[in-house]
Amino acid sequence: MHGILPRLIKSLEEIKANLEKASKKLPDEFNVDNILKDLSDIAEKTKVRILFFDPQKTSVSDTAFKFIQMPIKIQVLGDFVNIANFFDEILHLEVMIRINNYDLKNQEPKLDEQKSVM
Repeated sequence: MHGILPRLIKSLEEIKANLEKASKKLPDEFNVDNILKDLSDIAEKTKVRILFFDPQKTSVSDTAFKFIQMPIKIQVLGDFVNIANFFDEILHLEVMIRINNYDLKNQEPKLDEQKSVM
């Protein structure tokens, strides 16, 4: 009987740690300034430019497990590899961010951005 209590206490501590980690991934509210800062830092790191950032109204999920969600419309500019790296870095943020409804377009560089080879 005495051997069970330490195992239960250890199990409870692990559950509390997992709950704390999960609550950071799915917060009760969003701080738009922090999200913009995180995305700006990632954009700089991955050499992507944020052209448009428009957070939408928060809502509660319509699933059995309830959580707060906030769609964000964002437009970025960069080459394919840098945008892929941008998405990958977003996946590693402390707050869970799901990427959906994206559209990739090939954009011709402007004349002043083109480099000539001699």
